[in-house]
Amino acid sequence: MNRWKKWDLNDDDLSVIGSGTIDGHEQYDNFTPDHDFDALQARLCPTTVSCYGMTSRRWYVITVESISEAKWANEAIEHLVLDESTKKIVLGLVQQHQKNKDRVLSDVIPSKGKGLVFVLHGPPGVGKTLTAESVAEYTQKPLFPMNIGEMVAENDLTSVLQDVFITATRWDAVLVLDEADVLLEKRSFEDLGRNGVVSVFLRMIEYYEGILFLTTNRIETMDIAFQSRIHIAIEFKALDSLVRRQIWENFIHRLDVGEAGAKKELLAALDDLQEWDLNGRQIRNVLSIAQSIALSSERRRGALRYEHVEHVASQTINFQHFFEGSTRDRKAQIGEISSRQFQERRGRGFR
Repeated sequence: MNRWKKWDLNDDDLSVIGSGTIDGHEQYDNFTPDHDFDALQARLCPTTVSCYGMTSRRWYVITVESISEAKWANEAIEHLVLDESTKKIVLGLVQQHQKNKDRVLSDVIPSKGKGLVFVLHGPPGVGKTLTAESVAEYTQKPLFPMNIGEMVAENDLTSVLQDVFITATRWDAVLVLDEADVLLEKRSFEDLGRNGVVSVFLRMIEYYEGILFLTTNRIETMDIAFQSRIHIAIEFKALDSLVRRQIWENFIHRLDVGEAGAKKELLAALDDLQEWDLNGRQIRNVLSIAQSIALSSERRRGALRYEHVEHVASQTINFQHFFEGSTRDRKAQIGEISSRQFQERRGRGFR
């Protein structure tokens, strides 16, 4: 058995971080070798590689034996609860972009206008981010999700945006910019700093050659300059009972094999489940929490039952109604204060 040192690829002084052993090429990594290697040749190969985390935006040193082939969920887009005609358009655009990126009619300037830009707009929890994730799985590309709300806190938003687009291009990733309202909103004469960021962002979109998804809850505030840079805008409406039924059914079928009794019981209750006013994210959370409650319960050996789901769903709906009521009360209070201030100012002659 041979032994060699493993080096930290990110360490300038090449300090030793551990050791590894080999005993035949089957232990070199989890991939099938293209050729037969002997132990001496294996010593020339590093036992670690540098890997980039798309979510954390950090580099990691990973042992080769920990790496395996990516398993893509190509069927995810088929289970996406989306209008069939819209789904066909999305698939058609993605397939065309994949196969004939260089043949697509672009701008007069080379490398301009070769990207594919989607805007997904609608209320939270109706499938906007899931659509982008499904496209990434279908195209077998890494997903690079970024939240614009978090990026706004950065001192130099323009530099951060440039780094994001460069990284997405380098990894040929599907780029998702969530909560893009800040960047898509109409420009104004008062905020020159933001106007500059929006102008740079417009230029980045024009020269980006990959697949880009922008999600927003306020499409009506979008700057008109973005319209010509967007290939397709998809509206996600609030879920109706039939769509909720399909989402419930999809999640129920994904329960563990050991939950056969739960599947049968919940599928029989779909008529009731579909009437609960929940969005897709809430439905997923309700089932997940209900499973945890069932596992912590000693009754019926911890099996998930309709009563668990009903209990969690009622708590979720009650909280939602309380939150909506509190929001209406706050708006009413603000309206009363504004009206009172208006009357006071009018009495003073608006000085």
